[in-house]
Amino acid sequence: MRFPIFRLMTSMKTEFVIRFFIYVRILPFLFFFDACSLDTVFPSVFPSDSPKQIGAEFVQTLILTGVGCSSDAKFWVRDVSKNVSYCMQAVPVGTGSHVNVYAEYGQETNLDYATIIREFDDKIYPRLSSAFGTASDLDQNGKVDLLFLDIRDGSRPGGSFVAGFFDPNDFLPDDVRAGVRSNGGEILYVDSVQLKELAARDVSAGKPDTMLATIAHELQHLIRFQYELPDYVASRIRDETWLNEGTSEVASDIAGYSPQTNRIQCYRGNVAGVCARGVNGASLFGSADFLSIVDYSFAYAFLKYLYTVSGSDSERRNDFFRNTVGGTSQRARDAQSLAQIFLSSSAVSALSPAQKNDLGLSGETAFVRLFSSFLWLSTGETETTIAEAQLGVDTSGASGFKSGIESVMGAFPFPPVGQEGEELRKLFETQSLPFIPPLNSLSPGQFHWIDQQRSNTGTQPSVVLLKKTSPTLKILQVNADPFRLGQASQSVALTEDGELPFLLPETGGPEIVCPLGRFYAADRTKGNPRFE
Repeated sequence: MRFPIFRLMTSMKTEFVIRFFIYVRILPFLFFFDACSLDTVFPSVFPSDSPKQIGAEFVQTLILTGVGCSSDAKFWVRDVSKNVSYCMQAVPVGTGSHVNVYAEYGQETNLDYATIIREFDDKIYPRLSSAFGTASDLDQNGKVDLLFLDIRDGSRPGGSFVAGFFDPNDFLPDDVRAGVRSNGGEILYVDSVQLKELAARDVSAGKPDTMLATIAHELQHLIRFQYELPDYVASRIRDETWLNEGTSEVASDIAGYSPQTNRIQCYRGNVAGVCARGVNGASLFGSADFLSIVDYSFAYAFLKYLYTVSGSDSERRNDFFRNTVGGTSQRARDAQSLAQIFLSSSAVSALSPAQKNDLGLSGETAFVRLFSSFLWLSTGETETTIAEAQLGVDTSGASGFKSGIESVMGAFPFPPVGQEGEELRKLFETQSLPFIPPLNSLSPGQFHWIDQQRSNTGTQPSVVLLKKTSPTLKILQVNADPFRLGQASQSVALTEDGELPFLLPETGGPEIVCPLGRFYAADRTKGNPRFE
């Protein structure tokens, strides 16, 4: 037995010497390249029409590719704050039926990994597979890899932070020239420092386990991306961020970690900080980079509503969600297609012909009525309290529109206490949405809830006005146009060149955010994606 051991030690020593020699020879060049334009140094690597001004950190990643991240338990990990990958040494800490778990070196005992594996195998994976379909298997290991680490996100103590992420780049071929690299497999990256602290506080306060909820959230992104991939590779088009993130928020509920208490509190407002006025004045489609906690709260509540009213039991509700993610004939990429798929749900199939007509026969029409109904119900009002209703500038059809919107609210009310989706009632039961001063104009998906007189004169065709006059005046006005950019309703990803790093939003306390909307993989038209 001594001879094989001697050969192994000799091999390890030789590898160390070779790597040490390479590092020593390379080190002086790293300082030289710090301010160099690499297209003049490596013209074959960087085309002349695309000069790159790159710092030493990127160059180090480039040069050390062959020796830095090719062995087992090493992963390319995106530094979220800088939008560049680094090679991380991990340690295998457990495996289950559907998952392999790794921890950053030094954090092997930081978490209860056995419990995480059990929760993933027994709850998260089977429940989300029922709701969204099974995960792909690029690396053909039959499992999802969970990598626990201290995510580099530029966060500060007590502020927002990235709790976890799925990196779409892992579905594409690795490119040694790129700043963001690929591991070529199904991987979820989960924070094991700040998220651990937040999860412990939430559990002690009787709230769901935030860490397990985060894993479920990110798994939806991973399952969904296999269906986004063809359009993404062809034209860098992805599902709209609000739809993707809202579905992931509901995924945490489906996995058994509900309700999303912080999202509900932020939706209804009346709290200090960025959520003071809740979602009032916000757009369902989110802010510019979908960086606000309000964005997540709005998307979660509306997607939770649609999921809840889409069927009479979990099997039928899951059928609806599964069709939105991976439908064969059509899948949900935006508000219009989401509502179109809702029209084929079991709940709509059970309606009378008159009720179906009130809802609308197209995705665009159905979204206008569903979204407006949800907003009105989320204030604590019901269909019986509507005094006036109008769509666009059509005053002659106001009466018919009023009866139609009342019909939709009656068909799809918020569930009563004790039924699936009862947490929707918390959007208004403790404190209802505060009023704000009227906005001068409303962009698609935006609304205001006001206590001042307002009319639809001169508004766009999809602007809905709902009014309550007694005992006090209350007006909901919403631009329910499903096309968030006018008539183009798709999220077009940028190429990596010139992309800005992810910036954390300002919050009044520790809040988790998902950076998926800012993860735009490099434009790799030279090869095919690693998914079939």
